[in-house]
Amino acid sequence: EPAKLPAHLRVTFRVLGEDDKPVAEGKDLPALQRQLKTEVRQVVAAAAPDVARTGLREWSIGTLPRTIEQVRAGYAVTAYPALVDEVFTVGVRVFDSASEAEAAHWAGTRRLLRLTVPSPAKFLQGRLSNEAKLALSRNPHGGVQALIEDAAGAAIDKLVTDAGGPAWDAEGF
Repeated sequence: EPAKLPAHLRVTFRVLGEDDKPVAEGKDLPALQRQLKTEVRQVVAAAAPDVARTGLREWSIGTLPRTIEQVRAGYAVTAYPALVDEVFTVGVRVFDSASEAEAAHWAGTRRLLRLTVPSPAKFLQGRLSNEAKLALSRNPHGGVQALIEDAAGAAIDKLVTDAGGPAWDAEGF
């Protein structure tokens, strides 16, 4: 039970900057990680400055590397590039962990597919009978269009899963 140990017996974590001077220190590692999250993101972004993009509406980035490594202040910094969902467009950003990058990349790939594949909502709504529209309007999504959009998103998720996951290059996309 680490909490029962006297303070002088617990590990003190010290984070050093590029000039080898302490940036932060403490006995609670998760708290230090939360405290320095912004600085870590800045260092990781600086390790891959040529990768960041914004406003993409099609796959125009060539091959997106899964990791980018660079030595900064004598330490290896690993950046994890990924597509990110910007709602009306897609961007490329680097992350400091593989798990964050994977989650963002899935959402970014999904959005890019939604932007490049025409929505089936108008086509389907025009072909539904009034009875079907009335029946479908009583759904948790609030309307027929929202329901169809959600179903299209689920179909894209299934396609991406069946293809082995999100694409990392134009050919895979």
